[in-house]
Amino acid sequence: MRKLLVILAVFIIAFVSGCSYSGNGELTGVERKTWYTPQPYGMLFIPPGSYQMGPSDQDVPYAMTAQSKTVTIQGFWMDETEITNSEYRQFVYWVRDSLALTTLGKETKNSVDFGDISTKRSYQPTDFIIDDAEVSEEEVNFMTNMYENGEFDFDDYDNNNFLDWNGPLDYRDLELKGILIKNEIPNNFNQTLFLLPPAELYRFNRKIDMNTDALYYEYFWQDLRQAAQKHVFKPGDDGVTQDANLARSFEREADHGLRIGRHFNPETGQYEGSIKDREKMKEDAEWEDFADREVKNYDGKSDAGRHGGRYSYWMHEKVHIYPDTLCWISDFTYSYNEPLAKAYFWHPAYDYYPVVGVTWKQASAFCVWRTMMKNASQASAGEAALQDYRLPTESEWEYAARGGLDLMMYPWGGLYTRNYSGCHVANFKPMRGNYYDDGGVQTLMVATFDPNEFGLYDMGGNVAEWTSNAFDEAAYNYTHDLNPDYEYYAHPDDSPALKRKVIRGGSWKDVSYYMQNGTRTYEYQDSAKSYIGFRCVREYLGRHRGDGTSYSQVY
Repeated sequence: MRKLLVILAVFIIAFVSGCSYSGNGELTGVERKTWYTPQPYGMLFIPPGSYQMGPSDQDVPYAMTAQSKTVTIQGFWMDETEITNSEYRQFVYWVRDSLALTTLGKETKNSVDFGDISTKRSYQPTDFIIDDAEVSEEEVNFMTNMYENGEFDFDDYDNNNFLDWNGPLDYRDLELKGILIKNEIPNNFNQTLFLLPPAELYRFNRKIDMNTDALYYEYFWQDLRQAAQKHVFKPGDDGVTQDANLARSFEREADHGLRIGRHFNPETGQYEGSIKDREKMKEDAEWEDFADREVKNYDGKSDAGRHGGRYSYWMHEKVHIYPDTLCWISDFTYSYNEPLAKAYFWHPAYDYYPVVGVTWKQASAFCVWRTMMKNASQASAGEAALQDYRLPTESEWEYAARGGLDLMMYPWGGLYTRNYSGCHVANFKPMRGNYYDDGGVQTLMVATFDPNEFGLYDMGGNVAEWTSNAFDEAAYNYTHDLNPDYEYYAHPDDSPALKRKVIRGGSWKDVSYYMQNGTRTYEYQDSAKSYIGFRCVREYLGRHRGDGTSYSQVY
């Protein structure tokens, strides 16, 4: 017995010393690296504060969609200008390259012969994906051990190789381009990345077009709002099920227990209740049956207690990301705008003009991609991940537009659209039929006019901007007075009224009323217009940028 106690004492000492805890038994907290908030490139800090949200002038159309209310907004970062064609094109190029690398690197283990269109046969799939030999031995051992213990199907993970972004990807190489013409992009509606035109047309212009219809961005996002919902559960014949009537009445029945909580039940250690899928699609459906994105949750089912548990709240989306360049023609009847349809998004002359022809879904996908890119850079530098880039809420947008000047009609703080010299201070439609009186016919280069008091450009005019909020005429009546927010993720079979998203700021084709800080209107989430763009925001981690690393009197 004494020997056993000695061994046990040695084990306890070794265990405690192995943890490397310090503090002599005192509560000292976990020591970590001091956090400094990095300055996001191209963004400005919008300080926290409160303001009078709503109209600052008469309701001209008597729409009755906004009422004045005092609200408080936490601090955040916001893009200094609208997202430009050049910035959005970086997103398009990334998606294009990722699809090219995926196509070139598919079926790596079999070293697929790409066919007779490849004349030199100088490329191998391993040129475009990271070879298994480059994966660390620790990771291989971990995955093998998990597989042997029956935790997952090894093939599911083995087929997801990493793309080699340093591979020999050169679109001027006709051999490589030939491979991308002949081979379909995996899991992308049987499409190829490049299109070979008919012989007569190719002889005419000697041009091989990129297949912009194939540019889909696939990603996951976590539905925290659904995960945070509280439900009322009671025992049923088939286990624990949610009772909708009981949930509404909150009455305890004599012969049933009652539990109010989230999907995870700590008493049983299981997930219960139901998950709402955003959209269910079949892989073999016809092209016409698809919207411009595919949405489903983790494995396409709707019960929370299935394989995956918390991963059930990760939603899967596939979004077509190329802008609708033809919106310049379709938005206006009997109007000659073909030059902009041909050149606006691609020509260097328009690099620093605001991107247009982008739907709400595409703008949201851009934010996800931007977050992924930044946090990948943070991880490679050994730094903590940052908050997500996203579209601003309606209340954040209006607060930023006012620039700290409460109750002002326009972002520049005045009551008029002209300055003291009689010149217009924004790009809009000043008079009937006269678009050029402010110096611009359609969109102008971003930051053409002076910024508001927060340093933000074009918060009024140039292009209207998407926000994250769904449009409801009565939203101001029920949203909170702290960071007001109303979101609704519309299903494909929802009515058009539920697919409306708030846009703010007015555009080059709008009269001055739509540039007012308090004016709200909407567009449908799957609509791409030549007068709607967007900008991103990101939460500030902490209270105020001026606080430095700490404002506590103790720490």
